[in-house]
Amino acid sequence: MDCNSNHSIFLRANGSLACWDDYGSLLTLQPFESVLDYGQDVYLGKTFQQIRNKLSQNEMPFPEFCTQCYCLAKHLQYNSSFSENKEILVFQVEPTIRCTLGCPGCMTPGERKTRISPPYDLDIAVLEKILCDLQRQQIQIRTIDFQGHGEPLLNKNVWQMIQLAKRLFPTTKITMCTNANSSSEPEYVSSGLDEIIFAIDGIDQPSYLPYRQNGDFQKAFKFMKDFASHARQQQKPIKTIWKYILFNHNDAPEQLQRAQELAKEAGVTDLVFVITQLGPKSSRIFDAEQIPIIDNGVTVSVWNYLVDLQSIRQSIDEARNWCDKQEYGKAEECLQYSAMMVYRRFRYNTEESLIPEAYQEALYELFEVYERFSKHCGENKISELDTVNSIFNKAMRSKFKAQNTLIQQQAQEIQQQAQLIDRIESSLSWKITTPMRSIRNHPYVVHCLRHIQKFITRL
Repeated sequence: MDCNSNHSIFLRANGSLACWDDYGSLLTLQPFESVLDYGQDVYLGKTFQQIRNKLSQNEMPFPEFCTQCYCLAKHLQYNSSFSENKEILVFQVEPTIRCTLGCPGCMTPGERKTRISPPYDLDIAVLEKILCDLQRQQIQIRTIDFQGHGEPLLNKNVWQMIQLAKRLFPTTKITMCTNANSSSEPEYVSSGLDEIIFAIDGIDQPSYLPYRQNGDFQKAFKFMKDFASHARQQQKPIKTIWKYILFNHNDAPEQLQRAQELAKEAGVTDLVFVITQLGPKSSRIFDAEQIPIIDNGVTVSVWNYLVDLQSIRQSIDEARNWCDKQEYGKAEECLQYSAMMVYRRFRYNTEESLIPEAYQEALYELFEVYERFSKHCGENKISELDTVNSIFNKAMRSKFKAQNTLIQQQAQEIQQQAQLIDRIESSLSWKITTPMRSIRNHPYVVHCLRHIQKFITRL
């Protein structure tokens, strides 16, 4: 298995290093200590090496966190090249944990005050210390990404931080993600950014506000448009990306087409639709083919933020193998991970949401392995499975309801055809009536009618 913490670093606003930006963000790997060399002692040292040792042995480094974390990739082979080549894939920098918005899929204002200890804004001196340590050890960084659980622009020094990162690592890609509820100044495009992402999920205030609560669509759109304009005027080759997360309130075909028109108006280089599993997620769109694309010169792509089905299947297979070896402690870890990933994938399902066939098959396998496990270890060891079972049953009831409705519609159509034949029979001469009756009484037609009637009766 592999994980982001094998090859990437997440620097929190208080200077600590967290175990990446998902459930692992609750786990502090290293508090800030100025006496440490963050290249030799931390990234190439004990702090991260203990994680790599576990992953290389196909073991979860922190089972109580890993079983609930989206970033654990159980279907991937451990990649040792990053530490061997002294390379970091992504150095994620959280400029602040503060935010003015109240997005349902993010932390509440109260959680922001308790998730990490103060300070809540990153000190530029801390960032400089860590970057200089990495540079001294000749560690290469592919991407330095300024984003986290807060809004980067609320740190007054964020643009100086970007300049610092570019000066120390001139060939590294520097990126930032912002909710854009601010004002764009012309000098921002000269900071050293190579890419900026504007998180704006809607085409107007009504379609934007349900998720970006307390936000202002027009203000965010103006920031995006002004920034893109400043980049063009100063001939800065900055990739400007409008990130549009799909929810039930903003995923209608006409809304997605309008977003593409607005993207052209704003002058951004890319428009990205994001399929998510958070909050009021879209129950209509599951893959890129369902998104209507208009040809207006804007580059449109789709990012998939869903739990990887391959990881779930891999974990179920491992749980089965551990049960065969009677290693029930390890089997429990795998079942816990599978159940939690399915739970996170479908916990916001509505009554109308259906579970794709591939996931249905995985769930049947999960329940089968858990039944074997529970015979030896007792039931209710994995509480999430009760919730997963409830979600699954609700989805299957919706599926059977939809199938029953379709069958009833087909039965009504056949009945209408039979009535039409009766009317035709009564209006035609006996020479034509006899053939019509023979059609209606044809063995194949009779068989189909009986089969449909039996199926409806069983439902």
